Amino acid sequence: MEQLLFFGLGVTTVFAVAGVVIMFRSQQKIADMQTHIEDLDQYIGDVNESAQKEFDELNRQLDSRLDKLEDRLDSRFNDHASFVDGILESVDKVKQKLKERTV
Repeated sequence: MEQLLFFGLGVTTVFAVAGVVIMFRSQQKIADMQTHIEDLDQYIGDVNESAQKEFDELNRQLDSRLDKLEDRLDSRFNDHASFVDGILESVDKVKQKLKERTV
C-alpha cells in the first residue's frame, strides 16, 4: 500500500513539474507571438501610411493636371467663341447691307 502511495505521489509530482514546464514554455511562445503580432501591426500601419501618402500625391498631381486641362479647354473655347462671334457680326453686317440695298 505504501509503495502504491509513493508511486502515485511520484507520478503526480512528475506531472506537476511537466505541467509547470509546459506552462512556462507556452507562456514564452505566447509572448513571442504577441511581439510578432505587434511588429506586423506596426508594419501594416507603416505600409498603410505610405500608401495614403502616395494616394494623396497622386490626387494632387491629378488635380493639377485636370486644372491645366480645364484652363486649356476654356482658353480654346473662348478663342472659338470669339471667332464665331466675329463671323456672326460679319453675317449681320452683310444682312444689313443687303437690307439697305433692297429697300
